[in-house]
Amino acid sequence: MNDHERIHNLLREGRITEEEAQILLGALRELEEASPQPHDFRPQTQQVRLGMLPPTLRWVRARLRDCSVEVKVNPRLQEPDIRGPVSVRDAGPDLEVDTDDEITDDVRVELPEGWGLELDMHGCDFEAEGLAWVKGRAHSCSVELERVQGVDLELNSCDFEATLKLNQGEHRLVMASTDAEIELRGSSVKVEGRIRGGDLDPRGPFTLRGRDFKGQLGRGEAHLWIEHNQGDLTLEA
Repeated sequence: MNDHERIHNLLREGRITEEEAQILLGALRELEEASPQPHDFRPQTQQVRLGMLPPTLRWVRARLRDCSVEVKVNPRLQEPDIRGPVSVRDAGPDLEVDTDDEITDDVRVELPEGWGLELDMHGCDFEAEGLAWVKGRAHSCSVELERVQGVDLELNSCDFEATLKLNQGEHRLVMASTDAEIELRGSSVKVEGRIRGGDLDPRGPFTLRGRDFKGQLGRGEAHLWIEHNQGDLTLEA
């Protein structure tokens, strides 16, 4: 549990007021923004090229702060259904979503097929299931992905659990001060990566040489690059 989650739990339990929670969260954000970022958190040599993203996807671009978020795919929908104290506006073929300034408890999003999610997220408890693609960045969050088919994420000071189904394209995970459990269920993917300042628990056809690791599942039709700095990483086939 991170500090943001502790503050929200204190608020839900009635042990602090909403005003006190806002003061604590604001002070925590200022402290985190003033802290230096871990070295090599955003490497320039390994990035998902824009041309490798599915060209037909439309995007919900979400700026989320201090909230609980649940995102699912609903194939019956024609347009996204977004519920909670957020503002939603059109951005060409895409949508932009912002949480309100006040503390946000729950945001619920249902996406039609053919939509991806781009995140700028801080202090959130986030769950997503069945999405075609998730990209962006998260700081001080709990992030859980289930049956996600594409990723390009930067995670700092997070807890991360993911079940990924990668069968085509380029994918990237860059993590700092993050404990991560990643399962590549039903994937055909070539995995390459580097780990620093933590332990790798490889559960499958993965080999570690020095700081570098690699492996391949199936025919290796997709490619996943993982950069992991500080924290433990479990990688499972």
